[in-house]
Amino acid sequence: MREILEALGSPAPCALVTVTRTMRSSPRPVGSSMVVHADGSIVGNISAGCVDGDAVLTAEDVLAAGRAVVSRYGVSDETAMSVGLACGGEIDVVVSPGPAADLVDLLRGLERDGVGCALVTVVSPDVLRGRHLAVGPDEVRGTTGRAALDSALAEQARELVARGRSGAVTVPGAGAPDEQSATAVVQVAVPAPRMLVFGAGSFAGPLVAAGRLVGYRVTLCDARAAFATAERFPDADEVVVDWPHRYLAGTTVDARTVICSLVHDPKFEIPLLVAALRSPAGYVGALGSRRTHAKRVEALRREGLGEGEIARLRAPIGLDLGATTPEETAISVVAEVVAVRAGGSGQELRGTTGRIHRESP
Repeated sequence: MREILEALGSPAPCALVTVTRTMRSSPRPVGSSMVVHADGSIVGNISAGCVDGDAVLTAEDVLAAGRAVVSRYGVSDETAMSVGLACGGEIDVVVSPGPAADLVDLLRGLERDGVGCALVTVVSPDVLRGRHLAVGPDEVRGTTGRAALDSALAEQARELVARGRSGAVTVPGAGAPDEQSATAVVQVAVPAPRMLVFGAGSFAGPLVAAGRLVGYRVTLCDARAAFATAERFPDADEVVVDWPHRYLAGTTVDARTVICSLVHDPKFEIPLLVAALRSPAGYVGALGSRRTHAKRVEALRREGLGEGEIARLRAPIGLDLGATTPEETAISVVAEVVAVRAGGSGQELRGTTGRIHRESP
């Protein structure tokens, strides 16, 4: 979202192309967007490249006319002028003139400060299509021209911000005098989720790098100052020297946080896991053999953790990829993290049925 906001902040006229609905095996989720400037330059994408070119032509028409439109792309869409998604999916997009500068300024400021915010673009009814709202925790800029609709859209946008995901929303009976519904797409900008890696051993470096690759803000923590250094972990956003459980107690943890224990010393690991398993973290995993894990479970029971709390612990950490090296193990761990976050099965895709990409709400 940052690069989209930067592109929208350009003084040159621009159009915003945003995915509003996906069907079947579409390559990009709802909220994916592309900025098209009057000089033909583009930032972002709405597909794997198969429809972006045609969307640019539509954006140029929108810039000329000053009026937002909705387009559908897909292999079954006869109106797409032979431009379609080779993957067999379909997407709807709204193409609108870019939001006003004061809206973009608000969102860019909030995003820089690490505060969750959202850009709302109305899709329907037609008379309101392309109108924008910038929604922060305590402020809304822009208007649809209807106060009740502005309020309802802002409320739904804040709910999506709290969940950390973009999406489409519907406001029943608030779109027009005849009580038709209004729909909009909400693009959410939130701080990157956190990955906390504890233990500065040989497996930590590749895991830190892999966590960064999939979009986490990664902290490496170890109580040993000689091991926890920025030189040893150049890919970490933050390197902390502290006892793991003490650092965890004093830092922010939420449902998007990933906690990985690579600590082998029980005096460090057990207090850490007690705190982690009682936290709201969405993923808690620990490295080690099955024998090590059996001893770990007994130690956690002695510390008073219940079976439900212990069951949250993913150990041995990672998916069964046959990994042996630290680099392979990092891929195994991040694969499990992604599967947990997305609700995936972790199975081979060829052994599953149904859609590969989940349909957006």
